Amino acid sequence: MSGAAGVPRFRAPGVDTLYWRFDPGAAVCSLVSRGVG
Repeated sequence: MSGAAGVPRFRAPGVDTLYWRFDPGAAVCSLVSRGVG
């Protein structure tokens, strides 16, 4: 539930996309976080 990638789940979608470009793994963690949250 906690940000494994160190990315708060209250971040904006645009920022989420930036992290996705930087690290695909972070995107997966984000998706999982959204599913759980």
